[in-house]
Amino acid sequence: MSSRDAILAGIARLRARWWRVYALRHALQALFYLLLIAALVLLVFEDLAPASLVAPLLGGAFLAGIGAAWLRRPSEAYLAKAFDDKAGLKDRVSSTVELLGHAGPMVEALKEQ
Repeated sequence: MSSRDAILAGIARLRARWWRVYALRHALQALFYLLLIAALVLLVFEDLAPASLVAPLLGGAFLAGIGAAWLRRPSEAYLAKAFDDKAGLKDRVSSTVELLGHAGPMVEALKEQ
């Protein structure tokens, strides 16, 4: 495996991890707001059984989390920059990702470092 492929594979792993965390975060937020709405519905419609709201609440929260994560997919450059910031690498990974596939004297100078 070349270094380019290794970098891209690492970014793909970061993207998968980011997506799972982001989807879970938004699903939990949606569940909270849907529970508030369900409480209001149960106050208004007193004869409604609370168990009848469980499946719609969980399904709605799941769909909201998946939808939010799908709509906000991060770019490879964004993930590389976030990794640089977290690991304190001073933009080394993000610069590498940005310059993949480019050629020129600046790229060669950066490769020598």
